[in-house]
Amino acid sequence: MTTAEYRAHEQAVPWSDVSRDSRNVADKASHGPVRLVRRGADTDLILISADQYRRPDEGLFTALRLLDAYAELGSREKAARRVFPWMDFLSDAGQAEFVRELFAKLEAAASVSNYAAFQVAVGSWRGTAENRAAGIVPADDEALEWIAEPEPVDRPE
Repeated sequence: MTTAEYRAHEQAVPWSDVSRDSRNVADKASHGPVRLVRRGADTDLILISADQYRRPDEGLFTALRLLDAYAELGSREKAARRVFPWMDFLSDAGQAEFVRELFAKLEAAASVSNYAAFQVAVGSWRGTAENRAAGIVPADDEALEWIAEPEPVDRPE
């Protein structure tokens, strides 16, 4: 998520709401950043959840682990396997696509100092690997069909 997108999700509340309706303010902060508007103050404050606060550090840490493995092993695929051992559950084509997307997202993330999209890509691929490991997703990519546009389906009986 870019800084502009992040700011677009901000909700502004008066500073006084922190004491008057703290539960509501906390609930809003659990869903995204909350701008605490202080009358007469030079700057407002931003309230975010602990997970949102840690998220950039986690993305950067994962990126550093990946680059460290790449520097040692000299191969993007080997580096990805070391950092993400779950990728063995992906199909061969899925593994190649994961490595390609992983390094593309990492390069893009580093260029804007925002690792959110990188983290989303890793999380999405991990979810696919977990589903394949559980037998939920077919083992071969041929059995999967991506639907670009929503299609209506009959209601099950």
